[in-house]
Parts: sequence; C-alpha cells; structure tokens
Amino acid sequence: MYVPKHWCAIPSLTGAIWTDEEIRNISSSSPCTMYNYNYENFAQIGFEKALEYKISNPLPESIFCDVRDFANNNDGTSLVQDVSTWDLVCDKSAARSSTHMALSLGKLLGSAFFGIFADKYGRKICCVIGTIMLITSGPAGAIVPWYWGFMISRLINGASHAAILHSQKDF
Repeated sequence: MYVPKHWCAIPSLTGAIWTDEEIRNISSSSPCTMYNYNYENFAQIGFEKALEYKISNPLPESIFCDVRDFANNNDGTSLVQDVSTWDLVCDKSAARSSTHMALSLGKLLGSAFFGIFADKYGRKICCVIGTIMLITSGPAGAIVPWYWGFMISRLINGASHAAILHSQKDF
C-alpha cells in the first residue's frame, strides 16, 4: 500500500503561514518524530531566524508526534485517503498489513464453510451467495469510513472469493 509523505503537524507554525517544506526543515528528525523545540517562539521569529538558530545550536532530543500532516498528491486530496484518514503510519503501520491478512483469513474461513455448503446445497447456490457477497463487500470497503468496517468488508470479500471458487467444477 502506498504511504504518502508525512511529517509531524505543528499547528503554531502552520498558523504562522509557514510552508510544509519550511516546517519539515525545522522540525522533522524523521517522518514520525520531531525535534523538541519551542515552536511558539519559532512562529514569532520567523523561518529565517529559526533556521539560523537550528544551524548554530546543537539539536535537541527527538520526540514522537501525536498528530501528522500528509502531502497532498492530487489537487488537495490524498490519493490514498485511508492511510491519512486512519493515520496508518509510524506506530500504526502494522495495521496496513492487517488488511491483507483479513482477506486471507476470509478465504480460509470461507473455504471451510463454503466447501461444505457447496457439497450439501449445491454449487449454484454457493456461487450466487458468493457473487452477492462480492458485489456488496467490494463497494462497501471502498466507502466505509471506519478502519474496522474496512477490515470486516475485506474478510467478507475473502470469504466470497472462496464461495465462488468452491462452486466451480473440479478440473
């Protein structure tokens, strides 16, 4: 999954109308950490003097940030809204991989259930149920605004793949 460029949000510098590049130059030690400066003071003295201060003094300790800003990639909107909206970066980056795990778990559980279901009730009904599940879970996953709702739609999506697969004739 593509991760847009991100950095620690510093509202006092944004409020002082600093550009994203200026904020990153002064504050970022990495995309997930920032230097422990007095940013209210930096907002008052401006970027040029803040940069002089940063260059002429030793760097302070780095601290983790709670809020991040994301680069806009397409006329003010991110191409990957879920990463920036759900903040799936830094300490939550493992949650991005969990979306694929949910799909795979759905295939596993769907294989166990729909394999037996297809044997008992027939392949045709299994294929119809799987198709309906796929038609609903795909668009639902695209529009759901909650991370766990997205994970459930991926689980159902995986199960629907298994339902359709087990409704096919043996080769």
